[in-house]
Amino acid sequence: MKQAEEHYRESEHGVDGYLRPRKKLLPDIITSRDGAARCLRFASDLFHVLESRGHRVMIAPAFERLIRPDPLMTKTDGAGALWSPLRPTVAYIHGVPIGLCVMEAAAKKKLRYVGEGRYIPEKDYRPDRHPGPTSTVERSMPTGLIELIAYSPFHGFPWVKEWAETPKWSLGSGIDGVITVIEGGAVGLGIELEKAGRYF
Repeated sequence: MKQAEEHYRESEHGVDGYLRPRKKLLPDIITSRDGAARCLRFASDLFHVLESRGHRVMIAPAFERLIRPDPLMTKTDGAGALWSPLRPTVAYIHGVPIGLCVMEAAAKKKLRYVGEGRYIPEKDYRPDRHPGPTSTVERSMPTGLIELIAYSPFHGFPWVKEWAETPKWSLGSGIDGVITVIEGGAVGLGIELEKAGRYF
């Protein structure tokens, strides 16, 4: 995770506030600059607990050809597509890979265009500081709260679970319960894959 932290620290962000690392072979973590420390720390804690329970966590090997579902690509409506990794991050639960994406949640905010490609929150707009034509737009922006998305990385075998922080509940405090749900999902997915003669 230390190498990943360096790449996030050096990344540029888009108009929507989310970082777009130049490197693509990174853990599946989508975050803003302000939210990066929390998202990376949560991901590190989650991966550590998974591995302490015997579940190996890694970037999926190329030969497995595991998928990352399209809905993860459209979680915000900001300008341009969100950054996505080259391959999914997976935890092997009883031999079954489960995709994991840690993402800073988004919420609608009103922004004002102030020229030169810059948008600022509407509440920060001052006509005397930003003369000239302006316009407003409503866009999904990072909130500082964390979401975890666990999913089936197999085409034709849909399974997904999402957990989202609230101002009163931290995902970090519920890691054990989250992993128990993921373990149950992996068992069910493994049964379906075995019935179809896939993977095993």
